[in-house]
Amino acid sequence: IATNGIIKLKDNKIRLYTQKDGLPGSGATDLVVFNNEIWAGFQGGVAKYDAKKDNFSPYLEGEANVSLYVDPVDKKLFASTFKNFFEWNGSGWDKKTGSNLPLDSKQIVFTKDYIASSSFPAYPITVYSRSNKTWEKPEIVEFGTQQGQTLFQANDRVFLYGRSKNYQGCGEDKKE
Repeated sequence: IATNGIIKLKDNKIRLYTQKDGLPGSGATDLVVFNNEIWAGFQGGVAKYDAKKDNFSPYLEGEANVSLYVDPVDKKLFASTFKNFFEWNGSGWDKKTGSNLPLDSKQIVFTKDYIASSSFPAYPITVYSRSNKTWEKPEIVEFGTQQGQTLFQANDRVFLYGRSKNYQGCGEDKKE
């Protein structure tokens, strides 16, 4: 990810992709692989890389502060923006409606039973119960560091998310 686009390095050659190549903005926020496709989140939308055309196709143009998340359990792609939450349906983005959606998410933890989202400090924690198929804003205790690590307790679960030189990943445990 570059400040003015996305960089590809192949065969010792560098290629910079910009808005001329289909990017919905210049400031990339995320880069993920979903179903063997490269997706990028931007301040102004989402883009999917087309290897045959060697460019990007824009989606969700105009959406601010896009963060992308791949759910490894249910094999789904989500986009969290400043005001909306979307799920990729294979050909387009479905806008999710309802209360307690994880808006402007900065960290999401995926486990077999839950999806837990933190947007510390802008929005409260939200937890999705896969069995109940609902988003909830539970009573929580949250701790965060400037390095991006978050530890929070929601209902009877404790979730950890973080990236540092000593820890990278996410996890869940039952409260003792």
